[in-house]
Amino acid sequence: MKTRQINLKIERDLVVDNMEQINGDAIKQLILSNKNDLIENTFCYELFENGFFIEKKILLLIEQVKYINRKNIMDNDIKNVLIWIVNGVDQCFLSHHDVDDLYFIQNYKTEYEIKWNTQWKKEICLQIAGGCK
Repeated sequence: MKTRQINLKIERDLVVDNMEQINGDAIKQLILSNKNDLIENTFCYELFENGFFIEKKILLLIEQVKYINRKNIMDNDIKNVLIWIVNGVDQCFLSHHDVDDLYFIQNYKTEYEIKWNTQWKKEICLQIAGGCK
């Protein structure tokens, strides 16, 4: 199990240029790993658990999603996780602005929220047949 986690971390940190060298199933697992609270270093873990919005990680996730779609290996599990991610990120921004909520994004930048709402979320939702509904 430890070796698998190390491999996921290494694969997760690869630059987009190397994505063609990883098989589609590995990319799918990287995307799905965002929903597992026990796997550290994913975009979702950093944002949901640690309160850090890591731009590099959202950009890598978007490239992974585009790759899966381009290779025609998008499935319902991936679609459901992507919708869950979109809803979760939306909730993080809402909670961050709610004075009664204890959650906050430690490295919050208005730029991140604007890019999320105008670019990144749309890029993810465009990859899902039927959008993010």
